[in-house]
Amino acid sequence: MRRRLVLTLLLGAAALPALPALAQSEPPQIIWSGEDLVFFARPAKSAPPPPPAKIEHVIQRFPSGQIQFDGYQLGKVKVGVWREFDRSGNPISETPYVRGILHGEVIRYHTTCGSKADNPIPATRTHYHFTLQDGPHVEYACSGEKTVEGQHLDGQRNGLWRRYGRGKDGAVVAKQTSYTCKKCDVVPAPTESAEAAAEAIRTFLKKSCTPAPVQSMAAAPNIFDCDAQSLIEWKSRLRCRDVSGQRVCGLRTR
Repeated sequence: MRRRLVLTLLLGAAALPALPALAQSEPPQIIWSGEDLVFFARPAKSAPPPPPAKIEHVIQRFPSGQIQFDGYQLGKVKVGVWREFDRSGNPISETPYVRGILHGEVIRYHTTCGSKADNPIPATRTHYHFTLQDGPHVEYACSGEKTVEGQHLDGQRNGLWRRYGRGKDGAVVAKQTSYTCKKCDVVPAPTESAEAAAEAIRTFLKKSCTPAPVQSMAAAPNIFDCDAQSLIEWKSRLRCRDVSGQRVCGLRTR
């Protein structure tokens, strides 16, 4: 959520260029987490462009008929938030995907303390950046009280982590540990104004990127296919990884 707020402040509601209308059926309403702009390296020009895929609602069931997984697919890849349930119908987790890649806030629910389908109790909330833990991480007791709080950076604990216990007047810090991420993607300090950064983003999108054939979901991040060389040249502004054989990048927003 922090990344979304930062990028919204940076670009403004009307800062992005108008995008051409895409031929597609009305997409389902899905809530997303994660960054607002996601870039994929565009396939080589010699490769024929894939046909536009259709978003399909997918429900997988236990032999009893109870729902086990509920989500959406774009062609054969997962998109949006996928929900997993146990055999009693209680939620186990909610996992967000961008073109089949884990990206956003993953919520896991307690399954051993009377969690009900209409009032699930979160056990953990963990942010992922293209399959790696990256961002806030919080753990909760069955009572709903916070027990652990910290940050991940490039898959490693980073900064101050706190473990909470029960005090006379509620939760208190029982232990805190400071971590230094030794192999992290260092984010340089900003050297330009927010207006200049927004203009640079608009220019990059216009010059090097095209909207993905299907914008995955309503309220989803804007997903673009971009020239691979341009992504390399713009690496000072992007955080990129190679995932499942494809180059995927997001804006540096922290």
